[in-house]
Amino acid sequence: IPIFSEGTVDSDLVEEGRRNLIDFFQSKGYFDVKVITNFQKQPSNIDLVYNVNRGRRHRVETVGFRGNQHIDRSELMQQVMVKPHRLLLSRGKFSDKLLRQSVQGITAFYKDRGYEEVKVEPDVVDREPKIYVAFQVTEGPQTLVENLTLQGNSRISGVDLAPKRGFRLRAGQPFSPKGLADDRSHILAAYLDRGFLNSEFDSKVARLPSDPHKVNVTYTISEKQQVQVDDIVLVGNKRTRPSLIKRTANITPETPLSQGKLLLGESQLQEIGVFDWASVEPRRPITDQTNEDVLVKVHEAGRNEITYGFGLQVARRGGNVPSGTIALPGQPPVTSGAPNFTAAEKTFVSPRGSIGFTRYNLRGLAESASVSTLLSRLDQRAIATYSQPHFRGSSWSSLFSSSIERTTENPTFAARLAEGSWQLEKPLNKDKTRRIQLRYRLRRTILSNLLIPGLVLPQDQRLRLSTLSATWIRDTRDKPLDASRGFYQTLDLGITPKALGSNANFARLLGQSSYYKPFGKTVWANRITLGLSKSFASSDVPTSERFFSGGETTLRGFPINGAGPQRTVPACTNPGVPSTCVNLQVPVGGDQLFMFNSEFRFPLGIKEGLGAAVFYDGGNVYGPIGVSHFVRDYTNTVGVGLRYATPVGPVRFDIGRNLNPVTGVKATQFYITLGQAF
Repeated sequence: IPIFSEGTVDSDLVEEGRRNLIDFFQSKGYFDVKVITNFQKQPSNIDLVYNVNRGRRHRVETVGFRGNQHIDRSELMQQVMVKPHRLLLSRGKFSDKLLRQSVQGITAFYKDRGYEEVKVEPDVVDREPKIYVAFQVTEGPQTLVENLTLQGNSRISGVDLAPKRGFRLRAGQPFSPKGLADDRSHILAAYLDRGFLNSEFDSKVARLPSDPHKVNVTYTISEKQQVQVDDIVLVGNKRTRPSLIKRTANITPETPLSQGKLLLGESQLQEIGVFDWASVEPRRPITDQTNEDVLVKVHEAGRNEITYGFGLQVARRGGNVPSGTIALPGQPPVTSGAPNFTAAEKTFVSPRGSIGFTRYNLRGLAESASVSTLLSRLDQRAIATYSQPHFRGSSWSSLFSSSIERTTENPTFAARLAEGSWQLEKPLNKDKTRRIQLRYRLRRTILSNLLIPGLVLPQDQRLRLSTLSATWIRDTRDKPLDASRGFYQTLDLGITPKALGSNANFARLLGQSSYYKPFGKTVWANRITLGLSKSFASSDVPTSERFFSGGETTLRGFPINGAGPQRTVPACTNPGVPSTCVNLQVPVGGDQLFMFNSEFRFPLGIKEGLGAAVFYDGGNVYGPIGVSHFVRDYTNTVGVGLRYATPVGPVRFDIGRNLNPVTGVKATQFYITLGQAF
């Protein structure tokens, strides 16, 4: 009811409220709703009553088309806002407003394909409680382009002005005002990107006397002068070095003053994270000059940031170990399944606090450094990072990070962890869909006070790994959290030799390729993953560096890390009393990983954002590398799931059935999580 938001009452707002109520009730299935207003102005007050007669609830049975000889029903349905019901609980979508929008959408779709005289009439048949909607289409003749002439473009050829697929209005193509507008926008954008900032466009459409449904189209361009960049003028930078701003804006003197480069430079300045805002524009309005300065204005953000938090921690450590998972640092999670396994119980009360400090724009080069620490009785942690967007003035970005931690929060172990890494990253193309990372990583893990000693092999309890690796990434997905088209491909190769201070000698390769293809509203998603690890010089691959699979994002017919080789570890509350012991299945991991995942994701039509999926997961984790193991131990999982879209990604419920069940492992697994499987 708009009178509440507008804060006033008049006849127009009353009528708007009546239409809104009709649309609301019709969207709920009350398609015959009647709303009558009683609006009276008194000297001291205003009386307004909306009398609503909802009528019987309906559902849209079918939506059809008549007279559409040249355009398929599937294409027309994409322009229609009225929707038929799909399942028993669905009533479809219908209202007078949606009906009008559907007529407008179909009409615009036809006109964009050259049917200038198209007529669309809706036909709604109410057979309570069902509604049948049809659109009667009178297409009329199609107007085609006989010839396209481009004139006035002496500085830029027609080939350079046209998009890759050619102009919309070219010989033999349908004529439409929208196609003409698209061509105009593309031509002017091409001139703006080449420094012709005052270029003008005019068009002429002439119908053939012999056939009024064929036209000759002429595009006339007035190029005007080309403007060159004279100099770069900086305003507002107090600490930021001019060299960084000019490098980031990427605008060079004595080159064309490109509108596209101005917008890109402004965007790139905002992305480096040291300015509240930035603008890049010509210093003066462009009239008849052929040279002009570029004015770069920035407002520097604050350089220091402090975060902190304090509280009291009450931790009950020990007691019954829940039948969930036991996660040890550097080791795969283990499903405990042992509700009767207990540990010594004790309650800890201690203060808990964290504090962090970040310094931005160090040296005026957009570099940043941060340190943070967390202190409590059971957990102590410190982290430091240093990032450089342009390492030593190059196109590589650099990130150094280090951390140390000591934790006894989990009753099953105590851990001391230390890690340091240095990563270089560089985009390989202009749109940054391809990039490469070079990385050195040093990790040290010491596990002690193991409540279940067999969970960790002796050689993994004190582990030091020093790794050199390189990663290639290609990402053309439209939406990383819920992709519907594009590729996501990675290839990672690392070597961990004793010569660099490691406890082991091994190399590791992991590659994956994901592909997303839309078919209308259905998305076909596929992923293939291959991993290989190999030790050398009489060494072994540590458990933490082996491959694991099974769970909501890999093989959904297995529990978490339940695929591949396993070993049995006894867990005893009292080692001398067998009745206190239970057997845990601990993942061993493998030197070879292969997975193929494929699923169809589609909307259900019951509620906006609610969808479903059917999927197949194939593959396994294999101990030694070899073809015979690959064929013998290959597993197949099929399943179904539900998806509900949220702003942070889809909420996902999956049921997977392993067609090659393993003894002692449930063949059917259930998962509820956030985000797509891949």
